Formats: sequence, structure tokens, C-alpha cells
Amino acid sequence: MTHDLDASRQRLMKAFLDMRPALLAYVRTRVAADIDPDDVVQDIATRLMSGEDKDLAGIENFAAYMFTVAGNVLKDRYRHGAVRARKAHVPIYDLTLSDNMPSPEDRVEARMRLQRLNRQIEALPEDMRESFILYKVKGKTLHETAEAQGVPVYKVRKNLERALARLSRKVWSD
Repeated sequence: MTHDLDASRQRLMKAFLDMRPALLAYVRTRVAADIDPDDVVQDIATRLMSGEDKDLAGIENFAAYMFTVAGNVLKDRYRHGAVRARKAHVPIYDLTLSDNMPSPEDRVEARMRLQRLNRQIEALPEDMRESFILYKVKGKTLHETAEAQGVPVYKVRKNLERALARLSRKVWSD
């Protein structure tokens, strides 16, 4: 009996070596990119050679047997991975959810700053206020702003510098 088993194992090993490229191709098409197909084929060989209780002499088609074993090895790896993934599960109530929305306090503070900004813009001298509104609020270019005000571009620049300095002191200094 052991002689038949040894002869059957030798036939199985020879069939495995002949079928290894086909098994490798089979495995490559069925595993994720982060899994080494050679490792899976090694697991298939181990499973094939360790089956002492198998009636290897009764196997007529070694190729079909090997692909069946290959499918079972892949299923076992998938199940093992699923169990590991389940253990890595983090319940949602343990997570800290971040909310990108500003807090009610931040919204109130922003509204108050906007009101301060509007008051300070209204308090600017007329030429500074007009330069600021045309350039910063309405999106005009320096040349368009200068043309609309009937002043040279350097005057618009100077108005904007002074307006921004004044507004930053009065609105954003706290």
C-alpha cells in the first residue's frame, strides 16, 4: 500500500510540475494585486502533497484534481481574509466624525465681523471706499478702477493700500 502511495505521490508531483505554469496563470486571474500568486501555488503544492488520507491511486485526472485543490485553496484564503477584515472592523460609534461646518459660535463671530467690515467700509473716505468697492468687491482691474474714478493708477493703488491697512486694523486686529 505504501508503495502505491509513493508512486501516486510521484505521479502527482510530476503532474504538478507540468501543470505549475497553468496553475500560476489560473491563480493570477483570481487574486488581488497585493497577493503573490507564487505563494498561492506553493500552498496548492503543500495541500496536494500533504493529503495522506487521499486515495491518490484512485485519481484518474490529476489536472482536474489540482484545479479543484487550487479553487479550495483560493476559497480558504478568501475566507481567512474575510475573517481578518471582520476583526479589523471599527464600529461607527467609536469613530470621531468630523463636521466641516462651522460651529454656531464661529457663524455668529463671522456674521459680527462682516457687520464690522461693512461699517468700516462705510466709514472710509469716499475715494478710498470707491476704489476698494470697485476693485475688491466688483472685481475691476486697477486700470478700470482708475478710469471709473478719473484718477491715475498710482492713486488707486495708494487708496487700496490705505483702505486695506485701515480695515485690517479695525476689523481683524482682535
